[in-house]
Amino acid sequence: IKDRFQELYLGVDGKKGLRDNETLIPSKNLLQRIADRYPVAIVTGRPRDEADYFLQLHGLDQIFPKHLRVCMEDGPAKPAAEPVLLALSKLGIDAKARTSSSAPILMLGDTVDDVHACLNADCFVTPVGFVPPTKAALKVSKVLYAAGAERVLETMDDIGSILNLGASTTPGSCVGGARSAYVARKTKETDIKLTLNLDGRGTSKVCSGIGFYDHMLTALSKHSRMDLSLTCKGDLHVDDHHTTEDVALALGTAFKQALGDKKGITRFGSATVPLDEALARAVVDISGRPSAHVALGFKRERVGSLSTEMLEHALESFAVAAGITLHVECLKGKNDHHRAESAFKALARALRMAVSFDGHSDIPSTKGVL
Repeated sequence: IKDRFQELYLGVDGKKGLRDNETLIPSKNLLQRIADRYPVAIVTGRPRDEADYFLQLHGLDQIFPKHLRVCMEDGPAKPAAEPVLLALSKLGIDAKARTSSSAPILMLGDTVDDVHACLNADCFVTPVGFVPPTKAALKVSKVLYAAGAERVLETMDDIGSILNLGASTTPGSCVGGARSAYVARKTKETDIKLTLNLDGRGTSKVCSGIGFYDHMLTALSKHSRMDLSLTCKGDLHVDDHHTTEDVALALGTAFKQALGDKKGITRFGSATVPLDEALARAVVDISGRPSAHVALGFKRERVGSLSTEMLEHALESFAVAAGITLHVECLKGKNDHHRAESAFKALARALRMAVSFDGHSDIPSTKGVL
């Protein structure tokens, strides 16, 4: 049976085989545009001679030269991490040196093994799924999202969109599958540098100068799975107002920029999170209409060195700069540290839900804009 299949697939006696009828899903033009802008490699479970034949048949030898192909003979098959790590090596990328703040890398595939191989590599490569034209989009999307894909694309236009082809890269553009932004905000009162990646793993490096504020922002990053890098030099000799407010404004600005055109997002998010005796609820609508309604019910004037009134003001400032509707309330709790932390964790979970992709590519609004 195997020998017969090989005859049918490869062709015999000068006759063409099934492989000669295999079609190329992305156009050569699209692949060329990607290769013109980004370094690319190909990972396949096929034998090398078959991969070489297919690429030559469709005129892709120059886009994927032989030294940038990872094939069956090169080691363990996906979902093992080795094919991904070898592809990175061929591109001159040190996988071990990559961190959450490294330049984004995208791996595009249409199978669960593709997604798992990317995740198993554990080197901050973003797994992005793709639905082949002949497959049921909703079914495939659910499977790939469940496997761990950060996003699932349904059309070739989506690929061009997330790679920002034909346009210059701007803050907040979705390059390599990651929605990220960099904000530098300097006034006479504060000097802030902030990087935010919505499609991260919840890693953070935060230094606002206010210990308890750093604790809250770290929790926000961790439980939203957004990567956050932040430094702030503020006039803390005056008080904590300018630092707390300006950091929140910078974070909201970065969030809004990173969202980009908002196509395909869930838009709404909500979460109720406990911390011991405290219980907080957060509800988010990425509406484009800034509005904040925050009631945390603090009893003390400060938690650590941070004024409790500034925690509520920080959430309000974030919502305004982010352009979202935000409701946060602490439903119960005796300890103000617990009340604050449960509120930030609830916000984190709500944001994580709201920015996630729902398997569609349109803007989630009857108006057509957000």
